[in-house]
Amino acid sequence: MAINERRKGARKNRQFAFQFKTMSDDGSNAHLVGGVLIDYSIAGIRFITGEQLEKNTALLIELDFDSFGNEKTDWRNLWEAGDDPYLKVIGSVMWCQENKHKAGEFEVGTRFVEKAPQA
Repeated sequence: MAINERRKGARKNRQFAFQFKTMSDDGSNAHLVGGVLIDYSIAGIRFITGEQLEKNTALLIELDFDSFGNEKTDWRNLWEAGDDPYLKVIGSVMWCQENKHKAGEFEVGTRFVEKAPQA
């Protein structure tokens, strides 16, 4: 059975801001960065940020599930951890490109690698 990987919208006419941490090679957290979600799928997210990210940079991503509504979708069931209201995953930057129309803004595509360790 194939998993439906179509990208989902990040709620039209509403920007969903979130924060993530870049991670160093040894797994320690580097620093907090802000982003705006463009869309998502079971495999990862695409977002806008003010920081250029190198390919394969590890990210600790935390998104508020309430922002996606109450719909129980395949991607949410795969990444959700119990009753935790947040999606907490380790992601990897697949690509990063500068916005041609807005200097200092970058669009980033990521893939989910694994669930983040519980604190």
